[in-house]
Amino acid sequence: MSRKKLIRINAARDLPNVFACEDIASQLDGKAVVFELGCGDGLFAVEFARRNPDLFVVGVDVKLDRLYKAGCLAIELGVENCVFVRMRAEDLLRFVPEGSLQQLWLTFSDPQPKKGSAKKRLTHTRFLKVYNQLLSKDGRVCFKSDSDSLYNFTLEQLSELKIVPTLDVLDTHSQLSKDSPYLIETVFEKKFREKGIKIKALEWNSVIL
Repeated sequence: MSRKKLIRINAARDLPNVFACEDIASQLDGKAVVFELGCGDGLFAVEFARRNPDLFVVGVDVKLDRLYKAGCLAIELGVENCVFVRMRAEDLLRFVPEGSLQQLWLTFSDPQPKKGSAKKRLTHTRFLKVYNQLLSKDGRVCFKSDSDSLYNFTLEQLSELKIVPTLDVLDTHSQLSKDSPYLIETVFEKKFREKGIKIKALEWNSVIL
């Protein structure tokens, strides 16, 4: 590990807007909460929070050096309704109250292309069931990806649970309005679009399973 990366990791623990997973629940009480899983450097979470001051946005990632950058970005831009937490998706139900989320965003999740890695994909049914428990009655999951394979896999998993998407587009930048939150770009998205890769999107509501 580089010295610079280690410095960022240690510094992240001192930021006022970066929390340990066991402390995040206390920040959610009485708020309209939105989670972004795999928030990376925080570009999406911070901009989404800036556009929606009535929402409380929580960026989730496993890498503290990324969360340091995300936390610094929110502080630099004065976005106070956006915080970050280091947490694995597998631990969501341990630390996040059921029914507490209005929205859950999956932005460019790892497609886990290797054979035998399906259960690691964040849209596998085992995760979809977790998200459903975390969502409020009118809550929804919002997904966008450059990966055709993950997009198709997600549709298959939703079908297995008899969940019908309320939004299904193959090219967000040509099919959605310019003010759509799906057009808030992440670092990965900018790279993909420069290569001519189209961004797919899906959205679905919480359901009774």
